[in-house]
Amino acid sequence: MADDVMALDERLARLEVTVANGFSEQSGRITSLEQKVDTLEQKFDALNSKLDVVSESLEDKIQLVLERLDSRTKEMLAATESMRREWRGDRRLMYAMLKDHRVRIDALEKPTPSSHGQTPGELP
Repeated sequence: MADDVMALDERLARLEVTVANGFSEQSGRITSLEQKVDTLEQKFDALNSKLDVVSESLEDKIQLVLERLDSRTKEMLAATESMRREWRGDRRLMYAMLKDHRVRIDALEKPTPSSHGQTPGELP
């Protein structure tokens, strides 16, 4: 039985060494992982800063595009309104000319005392 206790004691000593080595190796691994996490955090911060710069630049460009679009839209609206006014004036002139022609045609179609009762389509 004493041999069993001694063998158990030896196994326990080896297990303690194994566990101690395992913890030592894990500590090295943890340190390595912490360094990797720190590196990743630095890269993430750099990318985040770059993203901020790009998004600000993009925001400025979008704002510029919207301002130019608004300006162009106002210009087109003014041009369209100007064309409408011009067309209204042209229509008024055309109606005035048509009215004048109608008056002239009506005057030509009216029977005159010299036509002796003939209709405008009849020849003497």
